[in-house]
Amino acid sequence: MASKRIEGLAVEIALLSNESLYQLAQELVAHYNERADYLDMMIKTEFQEQLMAYNQRLSRKQQVAQAIAKDLVGV
Repeated sequence: MASKRIEGLAVEIALLSNESLYQLAQELVAHYNERADYLDMMIKTEFQEQLMAYNQRLSRKQQVAQAIAKDLVGV
């Protein structure tokens, strides 16, 4: 009879342990997803900033080229 009780307790402990492990795994996945979303946002933001800086440099380059062309035509 005692062995049945011990076996039942062992099963209960195993179930609780699996539930705890499952909950921990869910928490880790949620944390990972939050981090992944944050990093994804940071990468997109960095890319957008670099693209804007590139477009500004390109625009300035075009302005300088047009100014040079005007000067050459005027000469």
